[in-house]
Amino acid sequence: MNPSWPLSLVLALGSSCHRPEPPPPDLLVFLVPGLRADVPDGPGAEAAFLAPFEPEPLRRFTAAYAQSASPWVSLGSMLVGRYPSAIPLCGRVGELALAEQPWCSTLPETRPSLPEILGLYGYHSAIIQSGPGDSAELGDRFGEVQVLPAIDGRSDWETLGARLEALWQRPEPVFAVVVLGDLAVQQRPDLRQAMGLPALPSRCEQAAQRTGHPRLDGGPGVEEATAPVEPGKLAPAGPGIEPSCTLDTWDPKVDGLEGPLVPSYPWGTVEPDRVRSVYTDEAARVGQGIQGLLAERGPGPQPWVVLAGLHGISMGEVSGVQPMPKIFAGAQLLLDRTVRVPLAFMGPGVAAAELTQPVELLDLMPTLLARTVAQPPALLPGQDLLAPGFTLDASAAAYAEFGDMLYLRQGAWSLTLRTVSHRGTALDPSLTARLQQPVADSAFHLYRVDRDPFQQRELKAEQAAMAKQLRQRMIDIRIGPGAPPEELRDAERSMELRLQGSEGYW
Repeated sequence: MNPSWPLSLVLALGSSCHRPEPPPPDLLVFLVPGLRADVPDGPGAEAAFLAPFEPEPLRRFTAAYAQSASPWVSLGSMLVGRYPSAIPLCGRVGELALAEQPWCSTLPETRPSLPEILGLYGYHSAIIQSGPGDSAELGDRFGEVQVLPAIDGRSDWETLGARLEALWQRPEPVFAVVVLGDLAVQQRPDLRQAMGLPALPSRCEQAAQRTGHPRLDGGPGVEEATAPVEPGKLAPAGPGIEPSCTLDTWDPKVDGLEGPLVPSYPWGTVEPDRVRSVYTDEAARVGQGIQGLLAERGPGPQPWVVLAGLHGISMGEVSGVQPMPKIFAGAQLLLDRTVRVPLAFMGPGVAAAELTQPVELLDLMPTLLARTVAQPPALLPGQDLLAPGFTLDASAAAYAEFGDMLYLRQGAWSLTLRTVSHRGTALDPSLTARLQQPVADSAFHLYRVDRDPFQQRELKAEQAAMAKQLRQRMIDIRIGPGAPPEELRDAERSMELRLQGSEGYW
């Protein structure tokens, strides 16, 4: 360049030169089924899970909600950025009561997913299931699927680290979803014992590993379903019938079915302090494991990292939409604690923040796509949680569905619709009709969950106006972005739904 040129011209020429675009960032999503958000009474498993990342600025959402109490359905909803009924998605083929109708047990081709969209923009996608779980069944949307066995019910962090390192060495940007099954109650003997649950016999352990739940293989008639079984023992088999995976008593409601069995839990003694301790320690171990994986990544462009629960669990608490006669451990009901999950982001330029407004896991699709040049599909209901203008919105709401139940959180309040249609599915059009009933209907349950996270005090009679407001918001979602497809209104298809049931529900 001529040294006699004016400085202003030199600067002008320099500013017009093409600067290479920064490489697309890697996108890493770590999901922990069973990890629920903490309640206001103090730090718990969520705090323990996120503590190893505290040196890094985290953008946290304290009222994040999964769209289903089923981890598999929750993952499917997150990957396509839509509510389960609108996909439509009701559960895995292997977990449904009658699996002859796989039309709602897989992601339809008409619903583009995160890995497919990112693939159009040069990303290599991978899903890794570490330990118990079934996320790999959604692997046909990814470029790569890996399933890593657990070691004593926990993730094999060394092998997982090696698999991620191989991904990070690829020349193209990577979108990786890692699902960590370390908190699966069925596989955690220490959690089961603290919850007063018997150990699973080895045959049932195999069934649990295969399907996520023990299965009912047969048993005595209803008239014999009276005497409890000693914890840790199999229920007595009838003549010519193999012993069942039932854990303590025969349940007449499910006797003889070929489908999944939600275990009939014993009237054992729950040790709440021990449950909390074991669960919190395990969550801390998972957080430390993820932090160790990220620390081994080495120098290079900073990735975007998502840390989240995929659904929550109930740990022996019996409060909820109605008094529960038995101890529920798991996510068989749509409760605030079974769908409110931790959610935090780390990435380039993220400032530490804690946001309290309700958000949804389906927001991850537009959020992650916005970190790239990829364009989202039209009419997605979610929002970019990392947008510069994202601010507190008092009208924000989160919506979830499971079995015969719908759930809405708005502000400090929650409304549940439960129709008590056992083995039902939220795809059933009858739920839409039931929503139109007055809030005095016994199916509606109102709680102020910011003060009452375990939903112990029902407030519908005292706060009828609030119940009506939330019901209208629920209706707007149910007939709008959460509406089941039109063809489900067909009588024959509705009957198929009732026969098929919903994953993990009674």
